Amino acid sequence: MKKFLKILPVLVVFTVCAIAYVPLFAQKDWKMNTGIPEISLRENEQELANRLNGGYEQIYSTGFISLGGYPKIRFKHGEHSFMLPDNSHVLASSQEGNGWGVTSIEVDAEFYRSDRPDKHLQARKKFLELLRELQAKGWKQYYVHGSPRIIGSKKTWDSEPIFNYLKYEPSEKEWKELFNDTSHSLSFLLYAEDIILKITLRGDNTVFRNGEAVYTISMEFDALEYKFQDYSGVYKRDNDDRFIPAKWLPMVEEVLQSNDKYRMEEERKLKRQGIKIDESYQDPLPKIYTDYLKNKGKNTD
Repeated sequence: MKKFLKILPVLVVFTVCAIAYVPLFAQKDWKMNTGIPEISLRENEQELANRLNGGYEQIYSTGFISLGGYPKIRFKHGEHSFMLPDNSHVLASSQEGNGWGVTSIEVDAEFYRSDRPDKHLQARKKFLELLRELQAKGWKQYYVHGSPRIIGSKKTWDSEPIFNYLKYEPSEKEWKELFNDTSHSLSFLLYAEDIILKITLRGDNTVFRNGEAVYTISMEFDALEYKFQDYSGVYKRDNDDRFIPAKWLPMVEEVLQSNDKYRMEEERKLKRQGIKIDESYQDPLPKIYTDYLKNKGKNTD
């Protein structure tokens, strides 16, 4: 008994410390796992890698895989910022030589999983809510340069529907026809200021057959000037040319003029078929290109 009384103060101190330490540890762990990391284009790739996962792994140019304790990521883009779905895989590539920092980010994640009778309609509801949220934050319809500016949906040569107009919401019937018990995807292109965002929703046909619907989503963010540089084809010629705008900007101008001509021809054909064209849409242009045109004395309005 005397021996127990001697160690009792030690036990009391240990217990008090343990009680105090557990909340402290839990609080620290809570902060570490519920903090929402932010990712954005144009920052230094090394800094972005270190900030997100504490390491730098060369995959393509920069890679971040399995961010672990962070179930969500916020894509930072001023007033257009929004939360990404639960992430499972993030990749980024950069153009440090151009001084642009990280220029491309890809995110792949599971979007919706359920075996409910209305599983596909619930997936539709969740996806359309995401598109509406993005539009409310200023993300707009984007058309690839040279492609027809189609309003609504259209049929392809094999009669499969294509829904790529941001404001067109596939009906419940169209959604079921597209995704039920088969593997299809649905893609939309958006832009906000100088960023292009491609969203693709996919269905897993193997899981569908087992009675469960699994939808995955991928998001690709690209800097607008990076896309324009790609139009020039500098990567197919001389890699050093990509660091000299004066060499690749004139090639971009030629491509865009050719694309505009092709777009007008295609749109004339579609109009004759009764398909509506968004003639008010104007292609967004990066500052590096508008400055190039101004220097040539052209009006970019």
